[in-house]
Amino acid sequence: MNHDPLFTKFALDEMTIEEGSNYRNDLLSKDISEEEINTEVEAIRATSAAIKSEYQRDQVLNLSKASKEELLKKKKWKIFKKIAIGLSLTTSVFTLFIATVAIWYNFSNSNLKDRFYDNFFGKSEGYADNFSDSQVHSTNHLSREKYDHIEASRYSRVSDNSLTTFSIDVDTASYANVRRFINNGVRPNKGAVRVEELINYFSYDYTFSNPEHPIDLKLDLTNSPWNKDRKVVRVALKADTPKIAINSSKNIVFLLDVSGSMSSPNKLPLLKESIKLLLRNLKGDDKVSIVVYAGSSGVVLEPTSVSDKVKIHKALNQLQSGGSTNGGAGIVAAYKLAEEEFIKNGVNRVILATDGDFNVGTTSRYELVDLIQEKAKKNIYLTVLGLGMGNYSDSLLEEISNKGNGNYAYIDSLSEANKILNVDLEKNFVTVAKDVKIQIEFNPSKVEAYRLIGYENRQLANEDFNDDTKDAGDIGAGHTVTAIYEIVPKGGVIDLPKIDKLKYSSSTKTEVNSDELLTVKVRYKKPNAFMSDKFEKSLKGGSEFVDNDFTFALAVASFGLKLRDDELTKNMSYEEIRSMADRSKGEDKNHYREEFLELIDLLKK
Repeated sequence: MNHDPLFTKFALDEMTIEEGSNYRNDLLSKDISEEEINTEVEAIRATSAAIKSEYQRDQVLNLSKASKEELLKKKKWKIFKKIAIGLSLTTSVFTLFIATVAIWYNFSNSNLKDRFYDNFFGKSEGYADNFSDSQVHSTNHLSREKYDHIEASRYSRVSDNSLTTFSIDVDTASYANVRRFINNGVRPNKGAVRVEELINYFSYDYTFSNPEHPIDLKLDLTNSPWNKDRKVVRVALKADTPKIAINSSKNIVFLLDVSGSMSSPNKLPLLKESIKLLLRNLKGDDKVSIVVYAGSSGVVLEPTSVSDKVKIHKALNQLQSGGSTNGGAGIVAAYKLAEEEFIKNGVNRVILATDGDFNVGTTSRYELVDLIQEKAKKNIYLTVLGLGMGNYSDSLLEEISNKGNGNYAYIDSLSEANKILNVDLEKNFVTVAKDVKIQIEFNPSKVEAYRLIGYENRQLANEDFNDDTKDAGDIGAGHTVTAIYEIVPKGGVIDLPKIDKLKYSSSTKTEVNSDELLTVKVRYKKPNAFMSDKFEKSLKGGSEFVDNDFTFALAVASFGLKLRDDELTKNMSYEEIRSMADRSKGEDKNHYREEFLELIDLLKK
């Protein structure tokens, strides 16, 4: 039940009476007792009440020390607000009202604008899938967020360049962030839409049957949904789920941003509850530590066994936000603690949680990246959790996570926290292969041109494939990774610039009778290895195959491309994309695919 986002809606009475009744009967029909249902409902409602209570307290106390004086100010403020509204709605009085808000709450300059938005327009009281403070924020407010520009990949002519190389990507931050934009009625920033992260947010039913390697490879071909005369190729990876790795002990150091910008209820309060969710899924002998940063850094929880949940909860509950952000010193302190508690053959991971308003202080960003890369070589990996909005720095957080042999996720709700830290715990924490690279060689006698969908900032030079010093993505236990190419069959029409025939060149002649379209090579390192292993598989053009997972992945890819106004989807409607996704939804036990359909519906409106 705790893996089902519908149960959260059920527990918080966010369903209609009919829906709630049917859902409860469905649970009972699955031999889930009344007692079990009521216990889970009470737990979720208690969590909701705790967060709402903390939000209300933070509104009054401004996340500073509680005092009677501040409580009195709140009462005075309520009286003043009524008087101000009653007096006049003229511009002069309205201006005086705004100034009074700023003075009364004694906001710091760095957070004045954000706090004004929150306190004047009001924060969303939503929870679960609607836990956001951004429904009332304007597009201009969101425009202060930082995203890298994404230059879409172009088609390559196989006769000019038959090789393509890229690093895998298992991050999911982009999908959750795009969802947050859409739920708040705002079209996502194009730089926020990384198509590969949208595709790989979802799990796919790929089988694992490769006893020699921790990764298996599956290749498939079908008609392109974007061009009737072209084909699409699916390159699918599935990681093993070794019991030894999954059951290994864990040493987890949380590095938490508690600066003033983390005061919103969908930031630090949500983060605290998210960590409590994780504790439910860890073993009693696993260890957790907490380091915080805001102006100065410090250890607020020394390494503590998960069995001592009271001590961990107490440390979490005492956290309050305030001050400016200085993340550099915090990262140094967190890695130092992780190294001191290092578990050989175990999971050693630093989890950085922040809204991305990240100032490295006296330490340069380059020094931080060097430190992160150095510790990754010692098998201390990094997970980055992004939260909140307004000052969110997506580009920086993605960069940091990429350098730390880690992953990057965005938490916009307790439901998403449950997915990252509970449902997908092994995928996100237990690495089975690192520096995973893919290189594809296309057969020029069968393929005219190709284009990789997404992975724009994951592409590598072809020579990097065999270079073990070049960093690449990592894959966790049970992870699935999907990459999609659109290809133009030999002789197909495509308008591409041509280069002159080279005078001093030699080419390898392709076998005339070969029916192979392409060959895929996969290179990776085992978690504790420094040298890589490699395997390969070829795809023949004679047989085509498409299943629900392939169709659904194409629907998600189409959705991302259309959000970016890509040429491929210029003649494709959101209704067509929704139809593709709906007919290929499949079992969808956690309702993530159903939620995707709802996002399309919201965007259409």
